[in-house]
Amino acid sequence: MKKNMSMFAMCLVVLFTLACLLPGWETPAYASTNLALGKTAVASSVKNSALAANKATDGDSTTTRWGSNYTSSEWMYVDLGSAQSVGSVTIKWGVAYATAYKIQTSSNASTWTDVFSTTSGDGGVDAITLAAAATARYVRVQGITPATTYGYSIYELEVYASSGTTDPGPDPGEEPERDASFGPNGTHWPSLIPTPFMYDTTVANIIDVSSSWTAISTAIAAVTPEQAAAGVLIRIAPGTLTGNGAGSGNTPVLQNLGSSSWTKRITVAPRDGYGTVVISGGALIKNVRSVAFAGLIADQIKLEGCDRSALAWSKVTRWLAGYGIANQTTSMVEFTEVVMPDSQVVDGDASDFYSVSSGPIDGWRFDGIYLAPHFFNPATTPKPHTDTMQFAGSGAYSNMTIRDSAIFSSNNCSIQTGSLNGLILEHSYLAAGSVARSRYPFLAGGSTEAGTAAFNGNGTNFVALDSVIIGGMGSASWTSVTNTKTSYVYQASQQPSSGAWTVDTTLSATNPTMPPMPTDTYLNSIWGN
Repeated sequence: MKKNMSMFAMCLVVLFTLACLLPGWETPAYASTNLALGKTAVASSVKNSALAANKATDGDSTTTRWGSNYTSSEWMYVDLGSAQSVGSVTIKWGVAYATAYKIQTSSNASTWTDVFSTTSGDGGVDAITLAAAATARYVRVQGITPATTYGYSIYELEVYASSGTTDPGPDPGEEPERDASFGPNGTHWPSLIPTPFMYDTTVANIIDVSSSWTAISTAIAAVTPEQAAAGVLIRIAPGTLTGNGAGSGNTPVLQNLGSSSWTKRITVAPRDGYGTVVISGGALIKNVRSVAFAGLIADQIKLEGCDRSALAWSKVTRWLAGYGIANQTTSMVEFTEVVMPDSQVVDGDASDFYSVSSGPIDGWRFDGIYLAPHFFNPATTPKPHTDTMQFAGSGAYSNMTIRDSAIFSSNNCSIQTGSLNGLILEHSYLAAGSVARSRYPFLAGGSTEAGTAAFNGNGTNFVALDSVIIGGMGSASWTSVTNTKTSYVYQASQQPSSGAWTVDTTLSATNPTMPPMPTDTYLNSIWGN
């Protein structure tokens, strides 16, 4: 069988080479290095372990391959490791090829952009030059219509940069380059949408305002689409911003501002650097679009219906929340290096991220966050439910990414996933049980119940990469697991479709080294101007 497949593959190569010489065939203009070679690949399904997604990036285009389940909507993507300028993609199909499919790119593996599509695929080798180079870390083949009843099979997925291009890196004065960590380290900045850096003095439009909600609202309302595209940084003078409470029934401090059509966020941050503007009394920010708030200290803050907005480089002392809003999808929201450093006795979650009826949330990213636990008061009736991070809601909530983050369990768990559809846990640290209690012991007046679960709840299409999970697992369905350590031997129903958990019963408060404690001294050192 291997001999026959090799001959078949050789014929394809010969046919492809001859086809390149025919009039009208454009030879792809790409650099010679295959950016996907040896990189991590993730798939919606694998028929068996011998057909894992990584077989399509191992450099062997004749004997090893990815093979999906026998359904039409299967996909696989490759993680290039960092953002690259992608100029062309080559797919070396097996017998089970796609007649209709898309090539998609992404910066976060949750929100995808179509860069190529066809409805006339004929198998063999597809060498595709993109109409325009796309900057992306992730490249996906999304199947639409299979040619056979056997799903899809790819011997090799290759990705090439545009000829002569290199990754230019960040522009001078813009956000720092990410350095993988567990928790904040001053190298993460909102990037799903271009976002002016809070200390960038070269931003085209710098607007200084007093420390008042009215001044901030007036400045945002005055921004034109042309100014937003050029770059806007609104700098707040030192002071205290008094809120009206962060609950949905409270009066918003900012409302109905910005625009989802802006191609770049505007940034609102303290003029004199992190910590010089403090929010007291809780703040509800509602339906404010394409705005990044950064460098703040707040007791409670909630972004509600804030499509394409962000909160970054901020300390929250009591409650953090992001909600959807009715009659729209709230997407591409980012919480970047947002820190809740201290445990408390509170009858509620440390952070909540909710959809609402007819108001789904989708494609959010939590990057470099650090969340300490809440412990409920055992005298409270009925008994409260406390999670450190909870996803829930009456509408759909999907495609969340948690990266470079550290989350310690409350009485119930570290992360309550509810019925979340789509989670990427990348290079993150979740701790429950005795390890979590070594940093955050139960508090006087607080419950000592449970606290041993890293995850709780259901959910589907979960992926784990390069992470550490110390504690119990909920009932979620894991599509793929790569290089992720766990302290438990999980049940059969908790095993991934592709890959495997790496069980390490020696995981402890010192193995691996616990994430840095985000003291004020530490936060000033990484976020200060």
